[in-house]
Formats: sequence, structure tokens, C-alpha cells
Amino acid sequence: MGNRVPGVCALTVAARLSRPVLVAPAALAVARRVEWVNYAKGLGIILVVVGHAWRGLATLATPGQAHVMSVVDTAIYQFHMPLFFVLSGLFVAHSAQRPLGKFVLQKLRTIAYPYVLWTLIQTAIASEAGAAAHHKISFLAVLKHLPYQPVGQFWFLYVLLMCMLAFGLLSKARLGNIPILIVAIVLYVARRLVHGMEWGPLYQFSADFVYFAAGAVLAPMVLAGITKIDWPLLLIPSLAMFAIIAILAARSPGVVRMNDVTVTAAMGIIATAGIAVVLTKTPGTGIFSILGEASLAIYVAHIVFTAAARTVLLKLHVTDLPYQLLVGTLAGLGAPLLLFYMSRRMRFQYLFTL
Repeated sequence: MGNRVPGVCALTVAARLSRPVLVAPAALAVARRVEWVNYAKGLGIILVVVGHAWRGLATLATPGQAHVMSVVDTAIYQFHMPLFFVLSGLFVAHSAQRPLGKFVLQKLRTIAYPYVLWTLIQTAIASEAGAAAHHKISFLAVLKHLPYQPVGQFWFLYVLLMCMLAFGLLSKARLGNIPILIVAIVLYVARRLVHGMEWGPLYQFSADFVYFAAGAVLAPMVLAGITKIDWPLLLIPSLAMFAIIAILAARSPGVVRMNDVTVTAAMGIIATAGIAVVLTKTPGTGIFSILGEASLAIYVAHIVFTAAARTVLLKLHVTDLPYQLLVGTLAGLGAPLLLFYMSRRMRFQYLFTL
């Protein structure tokens, strides 16, 4: 995100606010309007790390724990990645006003670069881990397929870049945000036609571009408007929507119905945004904003550290699932966060952006 997080320039504003400089009142007002976006990313990245940490512990779970894990996994995966596409889309219309060449170059620096770099880093570590890794990975095979076949969690950056480039090209073709959303809806409806294709990113793009385009359409309304709503009117409906998602997941754990995903994704996105705004008005919750600012760093690096934590605990014969989950989640959040701030402190931004 031109950002420190995929596709959203709000982090640049947040980073500047953290520095002891004078900020114009207008700029400060804009920063406050988008502050909740950082909080929403913080909530989202926690769900990402928890989800992956849980999936890595599946072999350690008892039947009862496995059922709970399946319910939670189903609930999380209904909406947490659509959330990031919507949040990324909130700022793309402004970014796409640049000349196409500058727009593309920026996205290559902020999305394609960490995709390539961290795919190679994670693959190299997994290759060296050998038997300790869950899946055997060939570094040369990954390197060969890197331009067209993303590995693991890096599919998000790959598809996000596709969304960015598609939006930029359609904008330069003088399509407005609403016509682009209509194109995205058509692609979403037609996604079943590409479901059987070998190239998975095309299917994922057709499924997620609608969320990205919806973010662009909703931006003028939600960036400032949502912050004007009283917190009880946000908190209660948000908790209710999360409860509905949990109930639906409990009824069919491990099952994702394509016809239901859009509804549950919309509920999860709205509920997360509501909770995020409430947190911005709650003292002592700044950690969520900090995690949101570093969400790109956490996203690309967390698998390495959750896997390392799991391996170390297993070598110490620690198989208690709650303890494994807690340590793995903290490692997946804390270590990349430390890397993020160390790279900033050392002015070595090349660890996450070019």
C-alpha cells in the first residue's frame, strides 16, 4: 500500500502522524477519517495469523478441538480476505488518477516486490527446514513458477496486484467506479466458468475483484461517514453479525457455500469496520492500529515465525493446543512487527517495499 500495507495509502498518513511534525488541520482531519482503516487492518491481520496458526496445528487436535477449530476456521475464512480487498479498494481511485506508468510502477514496488522477495525467503527457509516443514518445497520449482503461480499466502498479493492493474486500466479507459463495479459483478457471476481452469489466480481474481471495486465505490461514503455514527449503533449490530457468522459456521463447519459467501463476507466486513471505529474511540486500543500499519510485513512474514514457534515447541514436547496457538499467534504477529519497525528505524525499507 504505497503504502506500507497492500493497496492502501492510509498507512502513510498514520506513519506521519506518529512523527513529531506539524500537521495542517485539513490533513489531520483526513487522517482521523481513515484512522479506523488501520484498526480494521489490525483486526484482519490478527484473524489471518490465528487462522494459519490453527491450520498448522490440525494434527495435534483432539476430535473435540478439531471440531472447534473447523468452526472457527470456517467463520474466519468467510470474510477476512474479502475485508482486505475492500480496504485496499477504498483508496485506489485516488491512486489511479496518476499517469498509468507511475501507477503501475508504484504497485510493482509496493505489491510485486514483497511478493517476489518474501516468496523466495519463505521458500528458502522451508527448503532448509526439511523434515520440520509441513510440506516439502523445491526452491527451483517455486522460482520457475513464481511469475504465474503464487505459493501459499502470497496468492493475496498476486491477486491484489491483478485487481490494482485491472482497476487502473479500466479507469484510464474512462470507466467510472460504478461501471467498474458492474464489470466486477459480471466477473463474479461468471467465476464458475473459470473454476475448472488450471490457472487459479484468474478464478481468485474473478471472485475478489468485486470486493475491491466495491471498496472504491463505497469510499466517499464510508471513510468519513462511518466515524459519525454513535458507538452503540456500531457495536451492537457488529457483534450481532459476528454471532450470525459463527452460528452459520457451527451449522456447517468446514463447508463454504459459494452462494452464501458474499452475504457472510459483507456481514464480516461491515462488522469489522464497526468494531474498528469503536476501537478508535476506546482508550488503550492503539495496538490494533500499530498492527494495521504493519499488516503487510506481518502478512508476508508470519508463516515463517508461526512455523518456527510450532517446531520449537514440538521439540520441547509441548503439544498443548491452546499454548501452541497462543505462542504461534504471538510469534506470527510480534516477530514481523519487530522486523517492520527495525527496518524503519534503520531506514532499510527494502525488506518490505522497493
